[in-house]
Amino acid sequence: MTGVGATQSVSDYLDRKSMQKPSDIIQRHELHGDIEFDNVSLIYPARSNEIAIQNMSFKIKSGQTFAFVGPSGSDNNDETTMIQPADQVNTREFISELISDYNTKCAQRDSHLSDLDYFRLALFSISFWVIISDQKQCVSTARAIIRKPTVLLLDKTTSALDPVNNRLLAQLCMSIIMLSYGAKLVRDNHITGPDLLAFIIYQLTLGGILSDISQIYTSLMTAAGASQSVFDYLDRKPMQKPSGITQPQELQGDIEFDNVSLLYPARPNEIAIENLSFKIKSGQTCAFVGPSGSGKSTCINLLERFYDPTHGKILIDGREIHEYDHKYLHRKVAMVGQEPILFNRTIEENITYAINNNDETTMIQAAEQVNAHGFISELINGYNTKCGQRGGHLSGGQKQRVSIARAIIRKPTILLLDEATSALDPVNERLIQDALYYKKENSESRTVLISAHRLSTIERCDKIFVIHKGHLIEQGTHDELMIIENGIYRELIRRQRMNIDDD
Repeated sequence: MTGVGATQSVSDYLDRKSMQKPSDIIQRHELHGDIEFDNVSLIYPARSNEIAIQNMSFKIKSGQTFAFVGPSGSDNNDETTMIQPADQVNTREFISELISDYNTKCAQRDSHLSDLDYFRLALFSISFWVIISDQKQCVSTARAIIRKPTVLLLDKTTSALDPVNNRLLAQLCMSIIMLSYGAKLVRDNHITGPDLLAFIIYQLTLGGILSDISQIYTSLMTAAGASQSVFDYLDRKPMQKPSGITQPQELQGDIEFDNVSLLYPARPNEIAIENLSFKIKSGQTCAFVGPSGSGKSTCINLLERFYDPTHGKILIDGREIHEYDHKYLHRKVAMVGQEPILFNRTIEENITYAINNNDETTMIQAAEQVNAHGFISELINGYNTKCGQRGGHLSGGQKQRVSIARAIIRKPTILLLDEATSALDPVNERLIQDALYYKKENSESRTVLISAHRLSTIERCDKIFVIHKGHLIEQGTHDELMIIENGIYRELIRRQRMNIDDD
């Protein structure tokens, strides 16, 4: 039924009577082009309440060029839709001044024309094909011209031609004019053919050079601005103090924070830590605890000189930390983070990384201390097993144990552990703690600083520092802190035992 309804609509459309008058049968041999509007009015069928044009009368003689102008919507387009004279280049004036008008013969070598008239005639001769481009309007114009119509209607025919296209066409016109006039000069024996060829080559070469210079100049100015930024970056003064020269034979491991404050360069309005003061004796095991973002890891980073304090001093064995040689300091201070960085090499190469004397016995002892020798020996290739990119072939706990072994094989005086055992099970964690710092008879004399969320790992520390919002709030042993009423440490312990988030 839907198809029947649709066919009925089509039939009604085909049977409708045309509102236009039928075509006559007059076919003259030649049409002169005289046009006359006699009191013409128009109302569009689709807009019967709006008058498009009203009572328009004018006459146009054959051969004349006329144009309709006016604001948009003034119905100049409507009139043009019916009829509009042709538009030609500005050559009619000088041709009309000739005795025989357009019938004037140019004679041999155009001797009857002046040089200026010759230029204008040349422009007229090429004006018909200059408009041809890749635009649809140009194609339509060419299609109309090729029929040689008596009346040619141009309704904004070149309005869509882009400026780049017009510029290229103008350059092409100038080249054609130059060639035409050059040929005339050769025929008149003013110049020779080789001279014309040399001039053309010179003009093309010079034009290309000037065009390249204009483009290069822009690039040079851009490069100059960019290079200035690079030089400003290279000339900037570092915020950190330069490396010192102190390299004592032995480092005891005494640490002191003296009224230390830090503002991160990227966040100058936020205080990371403020007025921190505490002392850690050589050989002690101490811990930083507190909610996330309180400043625990910041204290660890300051001891590695990843940052220098904004205010205050950090002293190791009574000397400011920046007085020590940078390489010496990193030999004596080792750090293990929560996300250890392992290279895509063997386990042996990762443990002994950057060590000149690669002693297999020392490497195995370091692995045994962190309870890693057992799982390494069970691997097919043992210590020659590849760790993969960023240690991807090992589990989180295995990566942490290899990373701790890499730190202690250097026998550091100060060992920094920033959540270094967070991925270990309680059994392995307790074994590593006993080997590294809790059982003093099994460990070397080293100062250990621990940053941990899992408070069970730091209950046996010699001293615990409670940091909250960048301030040192409490310090003491586990037992001392647990008896403080409404203490932060006591509240953290309570929350962890109840499995409540401490953030």
